[in-house]
Amino acid sequence: MEMCALLETEIFVGRYREMALLRQRLEQLAAGTPLVASIVGEAGIGKTTLCSRVMAEAADLDVRGVRATAVEGDGSPSYWLWVQVLRQLGIDGEIDFEPVSSVMVDPLSRRQLEFSFFEKVSERVRALADEQPLLFVFEDLHWTDDESLRLL
Repeated sequence: MEMCALLETEIFVGRYREMALLRQRLEQLAAGTPLVASIVGEAGIGKTTLCSRVMAEAADLDVRGVRATAVEGDGSPSYWLWVQVLRQLGIDGEIDFEPVSSVMVDPLSRRQLEFSFFEKVSERVRALADEQPLLFVFEDLHWTDDESLRLL
């Protein structure tokens, strides 16, 4: 087991300053302070590995971490990031994405449906966060569908 930890440490090269900063933010999150952090950079520089480390640290602090990845191009359905996250939280069955995703709804009704939908998702996520701090990791936001961004 110690050998695994050593191997894991050897693979994680650099990003120590970033990890220290994110660990500090996780401690604030664990103490009840909401926050937003963004990890940006070129492809292949280790953002996903850094996120994996952050999620492991979160678990150590009793922060529940969930992760979703956007799909390149136009292949993902509306609210795809949130479908993934709510599924991991075990509440996807409580939220109906269909009416708000319908293209047959007039713009005014769609805005009203969307507002009610956003409220329902927010209330449910807040209730879970009251039980245990939550960490959301959204990867590849540059590919995210507009609906997921609006809900975010």
